[in-house]
Amino acid sequence: MPRRTAVVALAIAATLVAVALAPPRPTAPAQAAGRATPTGPAPTPRGTEIARPCVVTGTRRVEPTTVQLGETIDVTMTVRAACSGAIFPLHVALVIEGSAAMADGLGRDVKAAASALLDALDLPNNPHTRVAVIGFDDRVRVKCPVSSDDWRVRRCIERIGAQGNARLDLGIAEARRQLVAASDDYNESGRDTQRQVTVVFAARPTGDCARSMHEASRLKGLGILLLTACVGEDCDVQCIRSMATSPRYHFSWRNRLRPAQYFRSYNPGFQNVILKRLAIDDHLPGTLQILTDTMQPPPTLVDVATGRLRWTQTHIPKEGVTFTFRTRSLAVGHQPSTLGATGAFTDNRNRTGSIVFPTTPITVVRTMSGIRP
Repeated sequence: MPRRTAVVALAIAATLVAVALAPPRPTAPAQAAGRATPTGPAPTPRGTEIARPCVVTGTRRVEPTTVQLGETIDVTMTVRAACSGAIFPLHVALVIEGSAAMADGLGRDVKAAASALLDALDLPNNPHTRVAVIGFDDRVRVKCPVSSDDWRVRRCIERIGAQGNARLDLGIAEARRQLVAASDDYNESGRDTQRQVTVVFAARPTGDCARSMHEASRLKGLGILLLTACVGEDCDVQCIRSMATSPRYHFSWRNRLRPAQYFRSYNPGFQNVILKRLAIDDHLPGTLQILTDTMQPPPTLVDVATGRLRWTQTHIPKEGVTFTFRTRSLAVGHQPSTLGATGAFTDNRNRTGSIVFPTTPITVVRTMSGIRP
């Protein structure tokens, strides 16, 4: 397998493993019994342990705490979440382009990348994980409904063709239908008892990107995580990247650095939750000026006049998330570095909670002469 193909595959696979470890709300006893239907997928094995409450923590580091008037201060805010419990079902829909653009070597590379994901998911030893394979060209073609049969899923990947155009919108719409059907088969109460992910391998959707974007929005609106891999040297990067749940879930065909960020240690005794939603607010005093070009990642809201900042993100990864920015000191004296920094979150079991970040005071002096280090 070409190196960049393996890089993309391993990066996505590591993300899927992390999602598998995130425990959802446990199934009620009355809902635990499931049965296969003649045309539907077989029931997914249930989690058998009750997960203990998750712990979400926030830190706010200010450096330095003593500065000269007009100098800058670095602020770093980090949120981490962890919980322990059982491993619960993971449902994955692989949406793979089978248009004429996939003829020859490119199609083989994409199939190899999809097969590499199965290697990492290790279906024979993880019966809680099931995978569907969906091909798309001028039509959508369900090669496999969700299945935990590793051999069958691999055969379905190999059956992806190379003809016609690339109706990605049809592929994403079918992924949504397959995952919803699998969820309903498993538990009448809905999708909160599984982790659901769609992985798209696509080059250039037929027509403009609007139809595919619409279907991607419908899928993400159900809480399904959407990962995208831009296939080939001539792929439509802007379109494919914009469909992903967030930029961190888009994979460039050439990117050889990102996989290191997604590898996870597999430890079934302790799993770190992935938060569904997170909102962070910080309110700076009037003695500090926000330097807007230093904020990473870019905030959802920034009001320099009032000193207010807000970040909102979804699907927070296992290792947490960090927000950084820089401020400039405008007045001397002992003063707070924030008038209040808080967070609100929804975890993967749909429980809501809040975070209060610690407040670190700072000292601003007119001159550093006479100040001991």
